Amino acid sequence: GLSKKYNSDIFIDRLNKLLEKTIEYINLNGVNDLYILGLGDYLSGVIHTTTRIENKENIVQQVINVAESLARFIFELSEYCNIFYYDVSDNHGRVFSNKEDSLRDENFSLFVKWFLKARFEYDNKIKIIDDNVNSEIGTLSIYGRNYGFTHGHRDKIGEVVQNLSLMTKQFYDAIFIAHCHHFEANEVHGTYVYMNGTFSGTDAYANNLRRTSNPSQNLFIVNEDEGIECQYLIKL
Repeated sequence: GLSKKYNSDIFIDRLNKLLEKTIEYINLNGVNDLYILGLGDYLSGVIHTTTRIENKENIVQQVINVAESLARFIFELSEYCNIFYYDVSDNHGRVFSNKEDSLRDENFSLFVKWFLKARFEYDNKIKIIDDNVNSEIGTLSIYGRNYGFTHGHRDKIGEVVQNLSLMTKQFYDAIFIAHCHHFEANEVHGTYVYMNGTFSGTDAYANNLRRTSNPSQNLFIVNEDEGIECQYLIKL
């Protein structure tokens, strides 16, 4: 059923389950290269008072714990394949609660990538990629096909393809977004849009908006002929 609670222990349990399932599917599909897209909301920051009161850890402690957990997760996966890690910033990690007061790059989540770059600087199997369009929009190419990703707090699922294509002057096989904390998929002019689920499932702010969901993450297998061959919806 729907997840009713969330804390740092549940986070670790779900991360371990995600690791196990990802390794299982890597082996099943003979994956050599794994692209990890961090779509944001790693941190529950200062944006909603109800969320802030719920948080058991302050934002600084969250940055430390999330970065360390993510580093362990990436390192474990690098035993099985090459890792290319990308991420984008979001709205939950912003420094000020009022979005009008926040500049785009004033975001606690930027510390996470900084930490990962330092941790894996000399690791041959792990690349922390830093060539996004900007801190909120990323693109990558696999087998000559373009993929875009963004957190999604500035986009609607039906409009993100048009906006991203026009902004970056590229066409995409698929675009990956998050933000709404539930799984959703769409197709716009031949470009697939996949919205990621969430680790937390729910919180008081989401409940007040009557929004809850199954905690989940997406894993896509990409091949040379077809691009995205299949999608695993990993329930956590």
